[in-house]
Amino acid sequence: MNADESILKLEKVVLKNKQLLPEYSGIYYVLDEDNIIWYIGQAKNIKKRWSGKAHHRLYQLSSQRKKIFYIYYKSLSEVYLDEEEKKLIAQYRPHLNSSPVKKKTVLPAETLLRETIIKLPDLLVVIGIEPPRPINKNAVYTEWWSKKKLAGLHIIHIVLDREKLQEFADQNIQAYGGILSYAFNPPRKAYSNLWEAPNMQYIKSYGYDVIPTRLLVNGYVIEACFLDQVNQIFTKTRLGTLAGEEIRIVEADILETIKPKLKIPIPSEFLNKIKPYLQDPIKLVFNEKLDKEDLGNRMIKIKEDYKQGLRGVGSRSTKRISQE
Repeated sequence: MNADESILKLEKVVLKNKQLLPEYSGIYYVLDEDNIIWYIGQAKNIKKRWSGKAHHRLYQLSSQRKKIFYIYYKSLSEVYLDEEEKKLIAQYRPHLNSSPVKKKTVLPAETLLRETIIKLPDLLVVIGIEPPRPINKNAVYTEWWSKKKLAGLHIIHIVLDREKLQEFADQNIQAYGGILSYAFNPPRKAYSNLWEAPNMQYIKSYGYDVIPTRLLVNGYVIEACFLDQVNQIFTKTRLGTLAGEEIRIVEADILETIKPKLKIPIPSEFLNKIKPYLQDPIKLVFNEKLDKEDLGNRMIKIKEDYKQGLRGVGSRSTKRISQE
């Protein structure tokens, strides 16, 4: 997310001059030259926290050789550091705060969402957008549907046309699974957030063929699941965008009439609150250039590999895929 005036008015130093940081306790923000917030942290001694190679994110920041980073900082008593840091991370959701530390290159979640949409052209449909969910600690679905990290976030619901995917996979169950895996869980990619599914308890409850999956992107939640008879249910759709990528969207005037037909694993109290998706709310922060033709060709290659026995049971695909 981009920094606002409350951050930009703070004192700052260029990352390469981190030795000039103050020695008092406080909050610091790492921004690039475009004022994108990459990281928010706290320290009892800001200068000491960044001395030498002590900071655990320095390796990732240094690997971005085309970027110029600045450390903005403000003084704050040690008593309030934890509370303030948590509040700011929840507010700005920086790129690196939720990413794996050991990965040199960390790709933004917005890129993963865009890649997923590109890989599944005409197979995804946006149902609508749901207001933030209340956190109910006593609800049986709390662990998945109402996790604390979702508090305050709007949820965009999309469905995957299972029948079209089966058709694309030539009714090959292994190819079907391989295509899904590549679209939602690409190999060797260190994204700041990943598509996540519920634990085994919920998988057993919903069934393997309707497993929902979720991705946090730039202050929004994307929840996706499978659906049959998509064209029969969504009789009116239009082309729009999600994270800047073209995608089918359910027309607002039929949303209420189709809700009873949606056999998807969403608690009724949430499903009933879904509102029409009128415009793309996700603002791209990094807007990386993606090779759409290459991503599409890879999907076709995966399908052909399964057809020829180069992937799947009895092949050497596991080893090769892990090296891709």
